[in-house]
Amino acid sequence: MADIAEETPAAAVSVDIRSRWRMLHRVPVHVREEKKHVFEPVVVPLGPYHHRLHPQSQLVEPLKDAVQDMVCKLERTDRKSFLLSKISERIDEIRHFYGGADGCTDEELAEIMLRDACFLVFNMLPKTFPVIRQNLGMYGMLFMFRDMYMLENQTPLWLILLIHPQPSFLCKYLSSNVFGDYRMTQLPWENGGGEEPLHLLEAFHRTFLSLVPTPENSSTPSVP
Repeated sequence: MADIAEETPAAAVSVDIRSRWRMLHRVPVHVREEKKHVFEPVVVPLGPYHHRLHPQSQLVEPLKDAVQDMVCKLERTDRKSFLLSKISERIDEIRHFYGGADGCTDEELAEIMLRDACFLVFNMLPKTFPVIRQNLGMYGMLFMFRDMYMLENQTPLWLILLIHPQPSFLCKYLSSNVFGDYRMTQLPWENGGGEEPLHLLEAFHRTFLSLVPTPENSSTPSVP
C-alpha cells in the first residue's frame, strides 16, 4: 500500500465533496398531476420548494418569525447570528439538497432554512401545542402535522441537530412518537448503525424499521 501511495501523482488524488452530498428528489410531474393536494403542503411549507407562492404564507410566516425568536433563545442567549453563520458555511450543500434552489440568494436561503428549521424544532418540543393551536386553530394544526411528513416538505436533518442544544432531543422525540415512551436510548443509525438519515421523514422510517427483528437488533436466537 505504501508503494502505491508513493507512485500515485498528487493531482490524481482528488475528492469531490459534492459526491457525498445527497439530494431531496421531487415527485415526478406525471405523478403530481391532478394530485397536488397529496404532494404539496396545505398549511406549513418547509424549505424553498413551496415557499414563495404558498397560499397560507400570510398566516404562517409571522408565526414562523415569532417561533424563530423563541427557539434561538432556548439557552437564554440569542443564537440567531451563530446559527446563520453555521448554515451559511454549508449553503452549497443545502442548495444541492434542494436541487439548486435557484430562486433564492445565499442569504435568503439561509434565512429560510433557519426560520423553517426553528419552526420544525418548536413543533417537536413538548407543550408547544397551545401556541400553535392559538395561531393556526385545530384544523390548521392537523394539516400542519401532515405537512411535516411530506416528502417535498423536508429540511436537512442536521439542521435539527444544529439548532437544538440537547443531543438526546431527536432520540426522545422519535422514541415517543414511534414507541409511545422513551425506551430508545440511542438513534438507530448511531454506533455503526448506518448513514445518518437525510431528513426527519427518513429518520422516522429508519426508526420504524428498527422494530423489525433482525440478527442485529433481536436477542432471540434464530431457529435453524
